[in-house]
Parts: sequence; C-alpha cells; structure tokens
Amino acid sequence: MNEFNLEIGAGLGAFTGKAWRIGLMGYSAKSENVLLCVAALKQALNNS
Repeated sequence: MNEFNLEIGAGLGAFTGKAWRIGLMGYSAKSENVLLCVAALKQALNNS
C-alpha cells in the first residue's frame, strides 16, 4: 500500500489463506492500472 498505492484483499470463504483478490474492474481496468498491479506483484514476490 505504501510503495505502490495498491490494496490487495485476502481470499474469502473457501479461498481464505489460499488466494488474493485483485479488483481491476470498470474504471480501474485501464491498461496502466493492470500493468502497475502486475509490476507491483512481481517486485513483491521477488522480494519475499
């Protein structure tokens, strides 16, 4: 959140602890937002 100004939610129900929820629908589904999200995930996974 602090580094990329993105928020990713935890899975719900049967997916609790197994999946992430990424909301890229409607206005948020612009290509630059999708690319930012993918870049942030890539960096976060490489740093873990």
